Amino acid sequence: KRKNSKYLFMGIILLSLMYVISHLPLFYSFFADVNFVSHRIEFFKQGESVLSVIKWIIKENTKNSNDILYTYTHNFSLHKYILLTLCISILFMVKNKMKDRRLIFILSFILLSYVPILIYKWDLFSNIVISINKVLPLDFVRITWLFPPLWYIVFAISLYYIHKMSKKGIYLCIVIILVQSVVLCKKQPYHIFQHESSYSHFFAKKQFDDIKKTIGRDASSYKIINIYLPPAISQYNGFYTLDGYSTNYPLAYKHKFRKIMEKELDKHPYNKFFFDTWGSWCYILPSEIYAWWLLNSYDNDLPSIQHLDLDYNLIKEMNGQYIISSTEINTDYNSRLRLMKIFDNYETSHWTIYLYEII
Repeated sequence: KRKNSKYLFMGIILLSLMYVISHLPLFYSFFADVNFVSHRIEFFKQGESVLSVIKWIIKENTKNSNDILYTYTHNFSLHKYILLTLCISILFMVKNKMKDRRLIFILSFILLSYVPILIYKWDLFSNIVISINKVLPLDFVRITWLFPPLWYIVFAISLYYIHKMSKKGIYLCIVIILVQSVVLCKKQPYHIFQHESSYSHFFAKKQFDDIKKTIGRDASSYKIINIYLPPAISQYNGFYTLDGYSTNYPLAYKHKFRKIMEKELDKHPYNKFFFDTWGSWCYILPSEIYAWWLLNSYDNDLPSIQHLDLDYNLIKEMNGQYIISSTEINTDYNSRLRLMKIFDNYETSHWTIYLYEII
């Protein structure tokens, strides 16, 4: 209607305010707490060749839908088929000598958005990116989070011109919408992971209640470390953990936690690089199993760990008393660990859990 909507702007203000409140520690640490130094200042994105970056951009726009499981950007618009719809609408527009400024603006924005991405990922600018991250530790690639709504606005505009400029365009639009809807439904995580473990089996409340009973102490009086088990599970079940996934925590804690597994990191160069240059996974990374297996450890079928060279004195100093592991640790080679109990055969759990006491 070409009029300013006070409700739209009030909605934007309300949403922004809610975001600030829900992320208050993040805003406080960066703008108010002058003594806080985030682990994010050590973020380092290893530069790639310009050819590799261009290939990545092409893949991001034409990739198969299954790649959403491994996408770097954690978001997916599945716009491969929207590109085809866009091409059809452009043909109609060229034929009828028409243009749409909104379409040109959005496509230009998407195209220009790849400039900061190119700078961020290209090894030519690695030193500049490192310097920027020390002041403002942001991942420029996150601009792609704007792409899904933008692509679907493009989709809507394209459908409009197909419908308007073709006598049977309405039928073509219906077919296109049905095809895109089927693609979206088939590629929803709920559909892809329908045969995986359920939430209740993943968090395994009954099993972890039994672990608490076996330890027999107030959970606030000790802390635990998880091995190939997402710390969020232990935290959900009321345990206090030394490890965890956090997008913003003190750099000093990262350095202290690193000392716990310093020998393990020295055995595995990639694990070392992975932790030192990111660190949001503040996890123990055993050298005997590849780090990215952490993402696949939900299979609960990992090989046993023979040597786990951790600084157990430092763990005890940080009040770490127990290790909860989804894979067996050989206590013959790890004399500081005592196996307390194996928790398995739970119908309500996805896991086999090994409970170790640090002695």
